[in-house]
Amino acid sequence: MNKSIKIILLVVAILLAVGGVMAYYKTRVSPPRMLEFKNQYVNSDKKDITLVKSAKTDNALDSVFVVITHELDLQLADSFITNKEKDELLELFATQYVPSFVSACKSKFSKSVWNEGELQNINSRISELQGLVTTEKKIVIKGEANTSLNEVHNVIVAYYEAKNVASTSGYNGLQAAKQKIATAKRFASMSPINNCTDLVLRLNSVPNRLEQAHYTYLVSQVERLRHYYNYNQDDFDKMALDISEKLEEYKKNAKSTYGRVSDISSLESRAGNYYSNATFN
Repeated sequence: MNKSIKIILLVVAILLAVGGVMAYYKTRVSPPRMLEFKNQYVNSDKKDITLVKSAKTDNALDSVFVVITHELDLQLADSFITNKEKDELLELFATQYVPSFVSACKSKFSKSVWNEGELQNINSRISELQGLVTTEKKIVIKGEANTSLNEVHNVIVAYYEAKNVASTSGYNGLQAAKQKIATAKRFASMSPINNCTDLVLRLNSVPNRLEQAHYTYLVSQVERLRHYYNYNQDDFDKMALDISEKLEEYKKNAKSTYGRVSDISSLESRAGNYYSNATFN
C-alpha cells in the first residue's frame, strides 16, 4: 500500500515538474509566434496627406501636391513602400486634395476680376490630377471627384469663349450678328462668369457695337456708288439695287436685332445722288 502511494506521488511530482518547465519555456524562452511591423513610411505619408486640409493658399496646395506625388514615386522606386501601399496612399491623397482644390477654384470664380495666369495654372493642375494612375495604370480620380474637376475646367473654357464673343467687332451679315448677340447674352447671365464685371459689361455692349459696325458697313457700301466709272451700266445698276436692299434690310431689322437703330436717311440721300450723277457712254 505504501509502495503504491509512493509511486503515485512520484508520477504527480514528475508531471508537475514537466508542466512547470513547459510553462517557463512558453513564457520565457519561446519567441512570439508573429511580430507585426507597421511601415513607418506609410505612417509618415498619411500624416503629410492630412496637411491638405490645412492648406489655405495656392502655394500651400501646390506644395502639398508636388511633395506627396514625388514622395510616393521616390519611395516606391526605393522599395520603401509596396505597389499596393502606393496605390492606397495615392487614392487617399486624391480624396483629400480634390475637394480642397475645387473649393479654391470656386473662390477664384467668385471674384469680379479673374486672373488668367491662375486660370492656366488651374487647367494644368486638372490635367495632372486626371493623369494620376495606379501602379497598374488605372485612373485614380473617378466619379464625382472627376466630375467636379471637369466642371471647373468647363467654367474656364466658357470664360475664354465669352471673352472671344465680347471682343466681337465687324459686320458679317444680319444672321451672324443675331447669333453673336444671343451668345453674348447667354454668357452675360451665365454663372459664375457673370461675376466678371468688366467681361459682363463688354458682353452687354455687343449689340451696340454690332449696330455701329452694321452702320459703318452700309456707309462703305454706299461709297462704292461714288466710283461708278469702274463699272458698266448694267453692273452699276445691279450694285445700286443690292445696296438699296441692304439699306432696307437694316431699317426693317436693326431695332429688333440690336435694340437700337441709327438714322440712315442721309445715307439713302447720298446713294440717290451718286446714282443720279453717274454717267455712262
